[in-house]
Amino acid sequence: MEYDIKDVAFYLRKSRGEGTKDLDKHRSILVEMAIKNKWRYIEYFEIASSEDIEYRPKFKQLLKDVQDGIYDAVIVVDYDRLGRGDLSDQAYVKKVFIESETLIVTPEKIYNLSDESDDLMVDVKGLIARQ
Repeated sequence: MEYDIKDVAFYLRKSRGEGTKDLDKHRSILVEMAIKNKWRYIEYFEIASSEDIEYRPKFKQLLKDVQDGIYDAVIVVDYDRLGRGDLSDQAYVKKVFIESETLIVTPEKIYNLSDESDDLMVDVKGLIARQ
């Protein structure tokens, strides 16, 4: 399916056990995707050890901006960058993306959470990420 994507946000999060090299690699992948597709992008970078949205200020700002309809899509190296946290956090993230009609883009797939199969797939990925 074709999507009209022009403005995107990157969410880069350095979590426990990841080095700067990993983060640089992730950023390179996302920048390359944006350039290849001629997308305008803004980066949200966070050093976070918490899975709870409450303790991730950059992620909270990203979700607010998504709610405000600023972006067509959010790009992450893997869905689990967004999908960690408890079930209520996951439900909130999904609600924001569904209501704003914002896509989630990874190097492998474009997720449209209004689509039942994509919605189910991110539920499964979210469960795996919490393990």
